[in-house]
This record gives sequence, C-alpha cells and structure tokens, in this order.
Amino acid sequence: LQGALFADDTSGLNMGKNLPALIDSTNVELKKMAAWFRANRMAVNTAKTKYIIFHSKGKSIDTQGKQIIYDDNEEGENDDNKRFVLERVHNNNTQEHKTYKLLGVLLDEHLSFDANTQALVAKLSKSIYCINRVKNVLPQKALMHLYHSLIQSHLQYCITVASSTSSKNIEKITKMQKKGIRAASKAGYRDHTGPLFSKHNTLPYKDMILQAQLHIMHSVYHKYAPEPLLGLWSTNADRNIEHELRNAADITVPRANNAQFTKTPPYTFAKVWNEAPAIKYTRNALTFRIGLKTDLLQKHNPAALAPDYIDPNTGIIIRQNQHKEQSQ
Repeated sequence: LQGALFADDTSGLNMGKNLPALIDSTNVELKKMAAWFRANRMAVNTAKTKYIIFHSKGKSIDTQGKQIIYDDNEEGENDDNKRFVLERVHNNNTQEHKTYKLLGVLLDEHLSFDANTQALVAKLSKSIYCINRVKNVLPQKALMHLYHSLIQSHLQYCITVASSTSSKNIEKITKMQKKGIRAASKAGYRDHTGPLFSKHNTLPYKDMILQAQLHIMHSVYHKYAPEPLLGLWSTNADRNIEHELRNAADITVPRANNAQFTKTPPYTFAKVWNEAPAIKYTRNALTFRIGLKTDLLQKHNPAALAPDYIDPNTGIIIRQNQHKEQSQ
C-alpha cells in the first residue's frame, strides 16, 4: 500500500488483479495504519473515510461479499465497536458519494473525470459572468488580471491529471475558456480567439495541456525530475542496446490494450514528447520553456514575430525563424 499525506488528509493506493485478494491485503494495511495513528495520538474520522475501486468500464466488480474495514482494535482486542465498514464510492452509490475529491480533483471509479469537468465548467461559467458584469467599467489590464485569477488559475490546476479525460470534455472546457478570453478582451461573441490569445500572451486550453505535458517530459528526459517519475519512461536506446535504432532518442510508447489507456500519462506523455520540436533537446529548462511557449503562441498568430531569446548554456541568440527551421 502506497500512502500520501497532505495536511490532515491521508490517502492510500493499493493495486492487484484479484479483487478479493486485494481487499484482504488492503484490510491488513489499514490495520497497520490504525496502529500508527494510535501510536501518534491521532484520531481517524471513519465517517469521512471512504474507498474507491478504479476499474475500466464494463468490467464486473465481484467482491465475493468482502468489505473494506477499518479495524481500530489494539493487539489482543476483539471489540466490534472498533471495527468500521467503510463506504465505497461508485457511480451507482445511492448516498450521493459517486466521486471522491482528492486535493480538489473529483475522481470517479472509471477515471473519466466527467464530474470534475462538470464542476470546472460551472466554476468557469461563474467567473465569466463576473467578468461580463464589469468589462465595461474596468480597463483592459484589470480585466486580464481577472481572467488569470478567475479562469486561468482553474484551468492550470492539476492540468496533467484532469486532462486525462475525453476529447468531448476537453472541448467543453475549451469553449468556456474562449468565452472568457472574449469577455476579458471586450471582443465580440463570434470573434476569432487565436489573435486574442496571442495578443495577451496566453495559451488556449489544449496548448496548455501540451505545454504542461512537455514540461514534465523535459525534466524526465534530461533527468532532473523527481525519482518516481524517472522510472516511468525510458528511451528506445535504453530498451534495445544491441542494435542501433534510427529513433533511439525517442521515448518508448507503451502498447495500448484499450482506448482508455491512450488517455493516461504513460502513453500520452511519451507520444507528445516524440512529436515535439527539436528544442526539446535543449538541456536548459528555462530556454526550453521560453522556446516552447513561443512556438505554441506562434501557431495562433503566425504573422507576429516572436522575440529572440538567449540560450544560457551557449550565449547564442536564437531567433524565431532559426528556431522554426530546427523544429521541422
């Protein structure tokens, strides 16, 4: 069982192919956790302690009558009043606990992020309403401050996790973002948003997702990422040391057994990295981030010349036209 603590919340993750055996091992680990909490004089609110079984759609869940139990009995005790059957969070839960909120992200049993998208769209709708109410009173600079605080901040939060949802959900969020940038720019209802994003040096949601994914993969490829991330991906050269490969520098894309897996980070992040422009091989993280955002913004307003930037490693001035040639 892998655990994570944040403030007064504790989360655990256990995995296995045999569900009844997985429940048994989870109960054993919960017993150990209960002992640790007692030793550290901490009380667990069992009414708020729940569990969720992540599984693909269509897969039957047969627990064989077994339940997840939080057993607070000390060694040698056998008090039933200290055993608490935990509630399972799932889509058909009659007690309205159909999702589990972890650090502000709503998780459902299929990891579809449908509920999380719905909540995000509702937040964005309220924010856009607020901006529309004051857009004829406040100056442009103040409106963009509102846009970044009320809209952009919500879009950026846990974007690499929340973006593992369907294309339909991403499109819903994108439409709300476009409404927001139009409102903040005092633009018309049908005005094209590409020039607006470029004007305000702001990326559309899909490019925000790509940017966040590539930032992570740059840290993995150049080995300055946290240790747990470094073990998730490897290059083709690492996997096949006996032969010289033309794509040896590419990250190995794992085989996808189903459509749902293609939305997960192990698959998606590797794929977008292999398709990224040549600036990804720049080792300096700041130079990479500046060049990447320049490229992404340039897509929406090709007529605008992006500023030059200096590679801190070499001191060479990299111009936009030169960078585009390297990217081809």
